Amino acid sequence: MERTPNILAIGFALLGLAVSGTAMQAAADIEIILGPGNSFEMTMHADSMAYVNYNWTVVPADSDIHFVVLDPDGAALVNTTASSSDSFLLSLDSGDYTFNWTNLESSTVTLNYNVISQSTGIDDEEQILDTIFLGFLVSAVVVVIIIVLVIVVVMGGSKKTQPPIKGTPAQLAPPGEAPSPFVPRICPRCGSPFDSQHTFCPKCGHRVR
Repeated sequence: MERTPNILAIGFALLGLAVSGTAMQAAADIEIILGPGNSFEMTMHADSMAYVNYNWTVVPADSDIHFVVLDPDGAALVNTTASSSDSFLLSLDSGDYTFNWTNLESSTVTLNYNVISQSTGIDDEEQILDTIFLGFLVSAVVVVIIIVLVIVVVMGGSKKTQPPIKGTPAQLAPPGEAPSPFVPRICPRCGSPFDSQHTFCPKCGHRVR
């Protein structure tokens, strides 16, 4: 089987869950949980690499509930105390996922809950890894390109043409020293004559020695 990363499938799955989540809250299942220490438990079967969306609230709204989600092997994926939750998990293994709510209040509470499983369109964990690797690879290439462009711009801006040196040998000679005799030479770039003592062409600024 060809393991092609399917990013669009994940995006559409999340979009579908977001849309269906609103509808689920309007038709939530209801369960009465008596006194402190009593609990309600349910299981949801999910295929490998599926999204399991869950949302729940309790009445009274400020009641504390101990909420636990176990994977098919009995390992805790979620273990928290709250009065509501709206989230999802990715089922890496196919099997039954257990959802448990335990009442921590001294009185009865009403639990409104919904749990739904939806396929992502990805068959196995390797496709998830392929997708993540592809994302990192693209990001790394983009970063390298940006770094190269910055270096090129900085190096190009630092190369400034030295202004041409203008003046006769008498004007350019250090104070107290006799000027060197004028020995004409021809600039290989612009063809203008210049003193052989010059390092740059007085007309175009080309380095001549």
